[in-house]
Amino acid sequence: MTSHGCKTSIANIKEDFKERASVQAIHKPLYWFCYVDAMLVIWPHGPQKFLDHLNSIHRNIQFTVETEGWPPFFS
Repeated sequence: MTSHGCKTSIANIKEDFKERASVQAIHKPLYWFCYVDAMLVIWPHGPQKFLDHLNSIHRNIQFTVETEGWPPFFS
């Protein structure tokens, strides 16, 4: 498999996960942007609820949240 094929597969997995997370969410995020290994999400319903929702979708994919020094990937 070429590195391009690998990137495409990872991108497809991430997009599929994002789609499933959006469809299954009771409350929808106002904004959701993904870049490489980071996400920027505006979720007015409380960060812990969103984190719990994401971590419930797949048992092998677990997220963490950073609230200090926001946004960390722009600095």
